[in-house]
Formats: sequence, structure tokens, C-alpha cells
Amino acid sequence: MNLWKRLREHHHYKRIEREMLAKQELRAKMSYAEIEAEISNAYREAYHCELNWDNPQSYNEKINVSKLYMPTRLKTKLADKYLARECIIEI
Repeated sequence: MNLWKRLREHHHYKRIEREMLAKQELRAKMSYAEIEAEISNAYREAYHCELNWDNPQSYNEKINVSKLYMPTRLKTKLADKYLARECIIEI
């Protein structure tokens, strides 16, 4: 891979990283209702139907509901396959 292509990919990565950090900072200042509305709008745009917050049925609905209501520490444990094993053994 040539150097120019590497630099463009690196620049693209840095831009995405800045956008994600800005979005996290913005969400930190938002209420749950505002975040729920943002997630609902994104879901509606992607899947052309409403997100069922009260009784999520599909995998995509469950993932989107968990973005807001599942504790961050638990998500971190379940994302790591070794910590997830320990968590399941504890249960």
C-alpha cells in the first residue's frame, strides 16, 4: 500500500473518531427523552418503521433499546468474551 493511501485512511479514521467523541459529549448533556428521540429517529430512517421501546421483538430493536437502558459496565463485560464467560458462570 502506498503512503498516500495510508495517510488518507488515517485522516478518515481521525475524522470519524472526532465525530464520535463530539456525539458522546453531546449525548452526555442530553436527557434520556432526547436520546430516546434521537435513537428513534435514526431507527425510523434506517428501517422505515417505529422502534418498539416497551416490548422490543427483533434483534435490532433490542440492541437499540439496550443503547439507552442497559448499564455501561454490563455492556463492557458482555462485549469481552472472557468477562462474559465469567459473568455467565456467576449466574
